Amino acid sequence: MIDVLTDIQWLKAYQMRSRFNQSYEDSLHRALLQKHQINQTDLDSNLSFYSKDAKRLEKMYEIIIQKLEEKKLESQ
Repeated sequence: MIDVLTDIQWLKAYQMRSRFNQSYEDSLHRALLQKHQINQTDLDSNLSFYSKDAKRLEKMYEIIIQKLEEKKLESQ
């Protein structure tokens, strides 16, 4: 789940910088889900599950932030 959320956050940042149309953004999101072999319903269910445990979610996002920082360094 951490890898999925990391990629989603990376994609959101990319989309904010690039300003794609909604259709293209949706196709990128679907491709990301396909990459991780998960569908939107399962993603929503997982997010709902993890959001009920704030400490666990916080720890997950600490890892996600670290991974995003690593990706940022790699892309420079």
